[in-house]
Amino acid sequence: LISTILADAWQRNQDIDIGQIIQRIQTPPMTRIGMLDVESFYPPKDRFDLAMQLNNLLAAPGFSLWFEGEPLEINKLLFSEKGKPKVSIFYTAHLNDAQRMFFTSLLLNQIVGWMRTQSGTTSLRSILYIDEVFGYLPPISNPPSKIPLLTLLKQARAFGLGIVLATQNPVDLDYKAISNAGTWFLGRLQTERDKARVIDGLEGASLSGEQQFSRQNMEQLLSGLGNRVFLMNNVHDDAPTIFETRWALSYLRGPLTREQIKVLAEPMKKQWKETLPSQPTPPSPLGPISSGTPSQAISQIPIIPPEIPHYFIPSTQSLSTNQPSIYHPYLLGAAQIRFTNTKTKLDQMKDVIFLTPVTDEPIAVNWENSQQTTMNLSDLQKTPPANVLYAGVPTAALKAKNYSMWETDFTNWLLKTQKIELYKSQNLNSVSMIGETDRDFRIRLQQLAREKRDEEVTVLRQKYAQKYAKIDEQLRRGEIKVQEHEV
Repeated sequence: LISTILADAWQRNQDIDIGQIIQRIQTPPMTRIGMLDVESFYPPKDRFDLAMQLNNLLAAPGFSLWFEGEPLEINKLLFSEKGKPKVSIFYTAHLNDAQRMFFTSLLLNQIVGWMRTQSGTTSLRSILYIDEVFGYLPPISNPPSKIPLLTLLKQARAFGLGIVLATQNPVDLDYKAISNAGTWFLGRLQTERDKARVIDGLEGASLSGEQQFSRQNMEQLLSGLGNRVFLMNNVHDDAPTIFETRWALSYLRGPLTREQIKVLAEPMKKQWKETLPSQPTPPSPLGPISSGTPSQAISQIPIIPPEIPHYFIPSTQSLSTNQPSIYHPYLLGAAQIRFTNTKTKLDQMKDVIFLTPVTDEPIAVNWENSQQTTMNLSDLQKTPPANVLYAGVPTAALKAKNYSMWETDFTNWLLKTQKIELYKSQNLNSVSMIGETDRDFRIRLQQLAREKRDEEVTVLRQKYAQKYAKIDEQLRRGEIKVQEHEV
């Protein structure tokens, strides 16, 4: 039921919140779900119980806090308004277990949704880093966070999203999922059980790589790790790498209290409120509808010749007066415009819908007076709503032959007036798409530049691979001679 309500709002290009969902559960906007009518599919009593459950959630004292702050839009969390990359930190240590799982699962699902809107790439686009993944990817149970996290581990890299997971609890992880990771960094493991679990995961990961995996060799390497010594296992390398980190001084503050979080977040919260854009009122597609009772308005639908198609725009506006809505005759023009340019390799489509009044003037239809509308053709209805009045229809609108002429005028008017403004990068020889903002175009250019850079790096690596191999061999022989000399 809720999915159908959301789909209906999506098709109508309507925003919908939880309060409106509750109202539509009680009074569904559709009459059927699949082949069954709504009353049979979901009886009123059951709908009322469902609405009460959602209302209890909405009325909970702590739930209102989740409606505050910056919207959870991944694109805006990764890039600034000028298209520059930025870091977004989500701190959840102060939340209880249920709230932490709720938010983390919501964030992961939002990231999955954003990821699937991106194009495939071999270059790294962004990184998701989770500090302590314990509890979100357990080996047995299936918390809400597990499915989206597993999806990211399997698919994210193909979309240019890297996943970095850190934990101090190597036993309590689903290593069938973790085996999708290509690079592992391992420190000292305290127990044999920890080593066994990690080795199982490494063995699973090696199946997709090029190296031959040896459990005995890996166990010896892990057992021999000392302080500040780590093992890096990359499935694309021939063998694991042992490395030692430098001494590092870090003032680890530990978990923050709620008051400390408030102090840290206050400047950013203030800045966010100052830069919060005002919500513009979307243009209403209901231009042909007004209120009032002029003397020319009638209660009966005007008689229109059957060869002239005519539709009604549904009235969703709420009038403060008790006067009925009045429908006026408008001409609707819908077109799909194709913009092409061989020089810039431009070939893009744009859908437009315009409404213009039909009058009794010498020029009955003038597209210069039209207004573009945001409604969809699927919004048009064959039957009018109840309790409305109708303005008179001009004589020109009742003659079918005029419509072919108006269609030609509409086409010529579009050719003369419709233009698009695009951005172009000379260095990358790339042109923005229709509707793509300067910010989004800059973000896309950054990704194109990274892909170009990675291609050049790959060529250089292949070029110098043999030279590096020769130098490595010389170093190895030199080290052997030094050892023999010392002996």
